[in-house]
Amino acid sequence: MLADILTTVQDGVATITFNRPHARNAISSTMIQELTALLRVLDRRDDVRCIVFRGSGEHFCAGGDVQSFGDTLALPPLERKHLYEQRVIASAELFELLEKLGKPLVALVRGAVAGAGLSFVLAADFALAADTAFFVFAHGKIGIALDSGLSYYLPRIIGLRKARELTLAGARLDAQEALRLNIVSRVLPDAELESEGEKLIAKLVCSATKAIGESKALLRQSLTNTMSAEVDLEAAAVGRCAATDDFKEGVAAFLESRAPQFLGR
Repeated sequence: MLADILTTVQDGVATITFNRPHARNAISSTMIQELTALLRVLDRRDDVRCIVFRGSGEHFCAGGDVQSFGDTLALPPLERKHLYEQRVIASAELFELLEKLGKPLVALVRGAVAGAGLSFVLAADFALAADTAFFVFAHGKIGIALDSGLSYYLPRIIGLRKARELTLAGARLDAQEALRLNIVSRVLPDAELESEGEKLIAKLVCSATKAIGESKALLRQSLTNTMSAEVDLEAAAVGRCAATDDFKEGVAAFLESRAPQFLGR
């Protein structure tokens, strides 16, 4: 049987492919554990300068594996309560890790996106969607609350009232509407998704990786910081960047009127 997650690392790019096309790449509990361990390793590797999420076949990711939920319906209510609480707690580390990744994160999206798939898209620094993509807010349709960090990401990106509207009504969005709401960064013809994704990824791989990580952390923390606290964090981050080889190269390249050759260190 093929692995449910395929991973390649080549030329600075770690590509993670959800590989359950028969189930629209729905995420199982085992996949959550594997992804958590994998991302921890990739974020520490100096040879990885960009991380890419994609789905195998025609779809990105249809969320949790609802088919497996049927096996739990015969359990007593209290037992089901504890089981699903523990499942969400067990997955929390993955979505917290996605938020804190120091490497740039790209999602290449086509077809169905729902549940946890939405969280992967919203967590990405760049989400490129094919015009075939559609986004489904389906938690209420199976009588369950938001999970996978969706209640964290969605109001921050699209606003609280719109987040309520989409999730409470069980909305389905096409790619253009998702773009209008800032759920994705760009919408492209399906045939152009790969080539445009490659151009973006190539640019990110050649960037100053440490500086990107520092900037991502500053932006994340700014949402709950005062100006004074944020400026203090900026000072520390700039100091760390100034100590890198990429800073030396960037300044030298500017002074010499040439393109920098960053090495990610």
